[in-house]
Amino acid sequence: MLTLKLAFKNYRREWLFSLCAIFSLAAFLVPLLTLMGVKDGIIGTLTQRLIDNPRNLEITPVSGGRFAPDFFSALAAQNDVAFVIPETRTISASVQLSGHEGENLWVGLIPTGPGDPLLAQGNGSGAGSPAGAGGMADNQIFISESAAEKLGLKVGDKTTGLVSRKREGRLESATVELEIIGLVPRHVMSLDQVYGLLSLLEMTEDYRNGFSVPALNWPGADKPSGPKSYAGFRLYARDFDAVDRLRQSLEAQGLEVYTRAEDIATVRSLDHSFTVVFLVLALVVGFGAFASASSSALDQVAKMRRSWAIL
Repeated sequence: MLTLKLAFKNYRREWLFSLCAIFSLAAFLVPLLTLMGVKDGIIGTLTQRLIDNPRNLEITPVSGGRFAPDFFSALAAQNDVAFVIPETRTISASVQLSGHEGENLWVGLIPTGPGDPLLAQGNGSGAGSPAGAGGMADNQIFISESAAEKLGLKVGDKTTGLVSRKREGRLESATVELEIIGLVPRHVMSLDQVYGLLSLLEMTEDYRNGFSVPALNWPGADKPSGPKSYAGFRLYARDFDAVDRLRQSLEAQGLEVYTRAEDIATVRSLDHSFTVVFLVLALVVGFGAFASASSSALDQVAKMRRSWAIL
């Protein structure tokens, strides 16, 4: 206690020295704090943008294939998988929607289901509800904002979907009434697309293949029985680390996939570089501050040595 009391009185007596010591410490800390702020600001913003965009966690097959239900069951059981759903052939995954003013627009039909990360990124328009695609019916869809604007549609509206095919040299078409239950924001999907249950896509594919669809009263030939296979899939990893693990796992099975691993690696490389620079600078600044404080303290002790000896 006596030591602290004497030290405080000494700092008050040598106020000019104390002020210089404070400014000296600030001169050491300001660059360090500035670099830390830049690191948290730039890297933090880039990382948050990556996290907020679920497409950065998407793993897309480069080419089509024939995937059996067992493939998706095994994939969904992996801890690294956040969401996976089969996709039908691209040529079958489209439908023509009608607007209120007679507009017609061909849109892509994308399969969705409970837990879809894209439908969890809403803006208050319905797509961001906690339930997401849970509880959807076959005739309910989410529509991208770009498509909704072109057709003049909004949440709660109903639209007619038209599916066409060519069978025995004749052009045939069938319609289904669809209800819009949510919008997909532009920052999530900028294309003209709608999201519906996989069963809706399977029915449109069956119709285009010439088969009948009893659930929608669409005529056609009887569908032969046999194992079902799908041309592709939508797959999302649980986190950034899982993206590369899933890529390696799929490539080990002979599947060529596309990921945004390069974007993730770039941000992580910047984060690592900033961290190294910060640690080196912190070490140098800490050593400099310690040396400065020590030399000043030793100088003060030397000046007061005679007084301490007399005491």
